[in-house]
Amino acid sequence: MTVVRRSFLLASVMTGALAAVPAVADAATTTPGATAHSSGELTALQVAEQIAASVQTKVLPTNFAENAVYVMPFAIPGTPQTITGSAAILAHFQAGSSNPASQALEIQQVNPTYYQGQDPGVVVFELEIQGVVTATGDAFTLNSSIGVLTVRCGEIVSWHDYSNIIGGSAAAGTIPQLVTVLDSLA
Repeated sequence: MTVVRRSFLLASVMTGALAAVPAVADAATTTPGATAHSSGELTALQVAEQIAASVQTKVLPTNFAENAVYVMPFAIPGTPQTITGSAAILAHFQAGSSNPASQALEIQQVNPTYYQGQDPGVVVFELEIQGVVTATGDAFTLNSSIGVLTVRCGEIVSWHDYSNIIGGSAAAGTIPQLVTVLDSLA
């Protein structure tokens, strides 16, 4: 297993959410310095780099396979754990970007760590984010998520996103609202 650690620093501070991204990129867009296979297809590592960069740029790659699956095993009860199909996945991220909670954290730096799988089409990545709480200006550091990404022929076929919902809520100061949502489900 190969471990690669790269940091993406913002030249200027951008406001955003942990998982919500308001725009999508052309599938050919890559992280600076990344190179595709000789066939022109993006590697799993390159796609994982795009996803990590999207936390700051708010531009999610669009290269989801038509029947791709986005799985959130730790989703809040009552919300979907699995979204199937490229159009539905992109719509999910677009909708999340308009959520008022998406403005609670100003992300200034993303520190990703990548673990290349035995299968070259599989990459596991961890995202640590740093920034400030928009309402208070308090600094935070958060291990925001772990992703398991499978890419075939340059397309995302599955992305399992293990988001730190409680940590994100604590960083944003929204634990009382999270408790209210969870209480309403009980």
